[in-house]
Amino acid sequence: MPLTILDQESPKDILHALIQESHRDYEAIERVYRCMGRSMKKKKTLLTVPHSEKGYASKRAARGKISFDNKKLKSVKVTYRTTPLYPNAIDPQDISVAQAEDQFIVDGETLRNYEYNTCPSSPQFILYSLHSPEDAVIWHGIGAFGASQLVKSYTTTRVSCAKKLVFKDLQEKHRITPKIPLQFNLLPKNMWAHPIHDNIDASIGCVDNLQDLAAMGMRIALLPTQKYVRELTKR
Repeated sequence: MPLTILDQESPKDILHALIQESHRDYEAIERVYRCMGRSMKKKKTLLTVPHSEKGYASKRAARGKISFDNKKLKSVKVTYRTTPLYPNAIDPQDISVAQAEDQFIVDGETLRNYEYNTCPSSPQFILYSLHSPEDAVIWHGIGAFGASQLVKSYTTTRVSCAKKLVFKDLQEKHRITPKIPLQFNLLPKNMWAHPIHDNIDASIGCVDNLQDLAAMGMRIALLPTQKYVRELTKR
């Protein structure tokens, strides 16, 4: 999360501008939703998740509701609820949760003229990733451990920028390069896994013989861009 960058930016800099532009009006939000494969029917996906004054900031614990006044963004309702985190592969009974209970409303004007110091929030990955300059990406076991939908959101947003379907006014002003990096996938069947528990997120310190693990090697495969681009026409 680029929260340190947001904290140090001025409201005229790139990450602030992406949040401001994505909340400009109904059409702007709809375009980003389309890149994410989301429907505007329920309007529950927050493009940036405002933090609670009680200290809560977990995206997994946050629920949202976007409201409009005609085509103008009226407000965003944010609800934080205690929610389970990722499952424990070794002990499914040992459940981790994010403790969070709060509800508040952020005015639409606050997001259209966004300032992190006034309204701290965590933007969605596809927004802040546009400021990332990589020439290649290695994803983590897409199709088994990683979410294909995230790759589609990332790729579709980049393609949409290249076609100037989203954030076109920001590309020249902030020198956004809407290139589509080469994308590779660590093949799930060749990923390192704990020799006893068979989970891929084990600490390296709990593996007795790292040489045996390293000897297994890893394999990556190219992810074709067109396979991970969503249909951009209106639903």
